[in-house]
Amino acid sequence: MPSFTEMALGRVEVPRSDASIEAEVESLRRSIPRYTPHRAGLVAMPAVIPAPPTDTTQETPHTPPLPDMPSDDEHSVADALADPRDDDGGDDIEIPVELDGDEPHGALTIPEGYLSDIVLGEDSDTQLDRSAVYDGKTHVSSLIGYCPRRQYLTDKFNICTRSDVGANMRIVWAMGRSVEAHIRKQFLLNNSQSSLGLWECLCGSTVKAGYGEQHETTCPECNSRCVTYGEFTLHDEEYHVIGNPDILIGISGVVFPFEIKSINRAAFEKLDSPLGDHVFQVKCYAHMLRRKGYVVGDVCTVIYANKDFVWGQSPYKEYQVRMPRRMLDVEEAFANAKYLHECVQTDTLPERHSLCADHACPMAKKCSAATHCQNI
Repeated sequence: MPSFTEMALGRVEVPRSDASIEAEVESLRRSIPRYTPHRAGLVAMPAVIPAPPTDTTQETPHTPPLPDMPSDDEHSVADALADPRDDDGGDDIEIPVELDGDEPHGALTIPEGYLSDIVLGEDSDTQLDRSAVYDGKTHVSSLIGYCPRRQYLTDKFNICTRSDVGANMRIVWAMGRSVEAHIRKQFLLNNSQSSLGLWECLCGSTVKAGYGEQHETTCPECNSRCVTYGEFTLHDEEYHVIGNPDILIGISGVVFPFEIKSINRAAFEKLDSPLGDHVFQVKCYAHMLRRKGYVVGDVCTVIYANKDFVWGQSPYKEYQVRMPRRMLDVEEAFANAKYLHECVQTDTLPERHSLCADHACPMAKKCSAATHCQNI
């Protein structure tokens, strides 16, 4: 079987049906930003500007005259540049305006760093820990180092764990999401017929689950085909675990989960095998698919992308992970998730983690519920 990287880079010829080609065209249409002038409060410029009418009896559209050159008075400058259409009496957004008196007619400026200060202010907002609120389900990514007692106490005593993320980390996260979206998009261009997911129409009112070859489904609302890919959400009802594989590929009835990760250059160059947390995550997806009745391949894949530019080198490293019939670490993690759910339902405090003896242990030092845990 060709590697995921080879298929994503288009190095493997895949027979394409007419429906596949039409699906690609529809996908490209979806990716083109749709600009509607009237939504932005603008009027589209005609291709040819018509000559003014000669009949003076006809009414012509009123065009507000250009304002005279403003004087040095600050209020007259603001009034002259105000939008004449803005007379609805609503609240206006106030932008700090500074008047530079050294200019001949007074120049309007804004404070230096105006935009970055606003963005930094938004970026400085704290991030809520995913485990702070238990909604009856545990996400696969939260099963790593999982402690049912911590989750129970966090939810019962409303311990809202928030962390200072900062602008730098938010940019890193945004880059990671963009890399993941790019890899998925490039792969689906020629391999959508073998990809298992949720396929959405242009208007979003019609969503079909299955393989991409089901593009013949047409939305009755917008008359477009369902070609926009969305991840499956796997839900194990017995163990109350959910997860979202980045890509699911089906070949001859066998499903292969793929996990996409992005890392910086230093970590990428040191990488010679998939990281343990990522291996655990893709094994969880395989376990959930098997429990759903799917035939899962003997290997699953983790693909890494280098977020830094390196000339002449592939930005991808791909590793296959063998899937044993029994995965004891995954089964134990799922059992903990089920145990937590039962404790929440019966309002019973879970037992303390075997690796957490007192406040001094490394696990307790990182736990937001350590004080409650040790004092109960």
